[in-house]
Amino acid sequence: MDKIRENLGIVVREAREKTGLTQSELSEKLGLGDKTILNIENFRGNPKFDSLYPLVNFLKIPGDKLFYPELKDDEPNKHQLLLEIQSCNDREAAELLRVTRYMLELLRKRNSDSEQ
Repeated sequence: MDKIRENLGIVVREAREKTGLTQSELSEKLGLGDKTILNIENFRGNPKFDSLYPLVNFLKIPGDKLFYPELKDDEPNKHQLLLEIQSCNDREAAELLRVTRYMLELLRKRNSDSEQ
């Protein structure tokens, strides 16, 4: 849970700083308590959805930044792949999963053969 709070704090701080707002100004704009942003950015916050939703919306924080922090900004193909997968229905996802596993097996075999 600490890693989730830390990621949330970092993402919110970066997004807020891009807007040029102080913690206090952002809290005021969103009608949040004075210490809400401070606590989130200092990894102490476990905000309720009623606070988190307007914050994420206002700062235009993409969901993948919150829920897939392991994705690197320099991995745009992984990012795009996740977006494509999220747009699938369950039947499509099941088919893609089958095909993806097969393709990964082929790619990994080809890579291991070329390393030898």
